[in-house]
Amino acid sequence: MKHGSRKTAAPGVLLLFAIILLTGCASKPIRLGFIGSLTGPISTHGIVSREAVVLAVEEQNLAGGINGRQIELIIRDDKNDPDTAKAALHDLVDQGVVAVIGPQTSAMSAALLPLLDEISIPVISPSTSSDYFAGQDDYFYTLVSRVSFETRHLAWHLSLTNPTPIRASLILDRSNNTYTENWARTLGQNIRDFGGTILTEMSFHAEQDPAFGRLAEELLRQNPDTVAIAAGALQAALIAQQLRLSGFTGRLVINGWAKTPDFINFGGDAVQGALFSERFNSSDSSPAYLDFRSAFIHRFDHAPDFQSVHSYEATQLLFFALSQLPQGNESGSDPEALKAALDAVPEFQGLQGPIRFQTGDAMRSLYLQEVRGQRYVPLGESWNPPDVITTPAP
Repeated sequence: MKHGSRKTAAPGVLLLFAIILLTGCASKPIRLGFIGSLTGPISTHGIVSREAVVLAVEEQNLAGGINGRQIELIIRDDKNDPDTAKAALHDLVDQGVVAVIGPQTSAMSAALLPLLDEISIPVISPSTSSDYFAGQDDYFYTLVSRVSFETRHLAWHLSLTNPTPIRASLILDRSNNTYTENWARTLGQNIRDFGGTILTEMSFHAEQDPAFGRLAEELLRQNPDTVAIAAGALQAALIAQQLRLSGFTGRLVINGWAKTPDFINFGGDAVQGALFSERFNSSDSSPAYLDFRSAFIHRFDHAPDFQSVHSYEATQLLFFALSQLPQGNESGSDPEALKAALDAVPEFQGLQGPIRFQTGDAMRSLYLQEVRGQRYVPLGESWNPPDVITTPAP
């Protein structure tokens, strides 16, 4: 059974109208929390995630809220710091939120995970994808499929398109280690499964002023034909530039965390041809996505990216679950009931297609995409996990 729908409205008047409705509404509003990295080196992800959640809340309030009750959004900055993220979650619980949208990274999600059984409210991450979180019956939910599906997809494509077995070097940013280590490890294993070799594995920390020129030299020491980078957009772009300056002409394979406009803007010519496997298709022509894209641009003056799409979908999923609770129970007085409502959704209609769920884990289509000019261009058809790719096609 499929669920989910969008309600669009003129975004320019949404916030003011929502405030008017809130002040005139007799019922106590439903409080929703947001946690994101709004400052620091990866703040781009947190900011666009917040924007998408704000848009979803404004639209829902304009449409009458949840069962006639308005939604109040309380926003906290985790500063990409585990202790700050924990303090933010406790503060939101004290504020009486029914659920939290965020965080955006696996590292911050890992910091919050041990607290969830104690606080007993759902936390829905728009973009956490590490296999570390998979298969657990808890209060943590994610809107994207796990990393191992993405890396299997990439290794399969590389094995098809390379004339000889892959010879790859890997580098990862330890500042989001729960995700990047998982991405690099599973990509390496999948490359080996398809007959390739991992020549070098290196790491750095984005907040410790890494020497990317020296790292590029080490990555190229054994003459790889492929370099895989697990890092955020700016760091991945800087590494790509140093690799090209050092004479590397082979394939760049990049994790989905970096797939934002910043990667292309900072990388320039150096990132042309870079390969991704991602859940977001910027060339999608689905009516729901185009409506959202238009509303988002009108409201915030820039185009949405994967983080925006998944954050909006996460908020819509929460709205649907809240709407299924008995009248008057939307305030979160029974967190088990909200968890049960989320667990009861086997499939949700996202902006670009259906999202399937199993014990809080999402499965959705993946798209191979390549940087061409200023765009991410899809290569061929989508792939739907958990279909298992075992051997290269003849």
